[in-house]
Amino acid sequence: MGMRKGFSPLKMSSPIEGAAEVSVAVLNSIPDTEGYFAQALDVLKLCLASIRHHADREFDLLIVDNGSCRPVVEYLQAELTAGRIDHLILNRRNIGAGNGLMQLLRSAPGRYVFYSEWRYVLPPRVDGDTSADYEDLSQGRCGWGRSSERNKR
Repeated sequence: MGMRKGFSPLKMSSPIEGAAEVSVAVLNSIPDTEGYFAQALDVLKLCLASIRHHADREFDLLIVDNGSCRPVVEYLQAELTAGRIDHLILNRRNIGAGNGLMQLLRSAPGRYVFYSEWRYVLPPRVDGDTSADYEDLSQGRCGWGRSSERNKR
């Protein structure tokens, strides 16, 4: 057996036709609906509603689920079917936050990625103007990053 040479053409980064410039990506892991997690599904619903409500531009919504329980998975699948989630990745078991985040960043189709976790409900922007977010990303914005930069490594 010989070694493969070069790179797989399936791993080459290219824009996804029809994808929004911005991907909003949420990492989710709700293993149970009892005890500590009794209200977690409601919090996830609020998180997603706050993203939709406060967005001031078109975006693709990507959810990476890290081994959630059946009721949460069924909710996410229903949201995908209804068209309220654009991309859904379901991991059968929790692969860890770091690995889930890498999976999320590699899968986000947008040029820019906004990342959150299921437990955060986003407040409205104070100034309502996000044009500065795209002018100089080297200044750093919490949660924003250039997804095209990750593919240069």
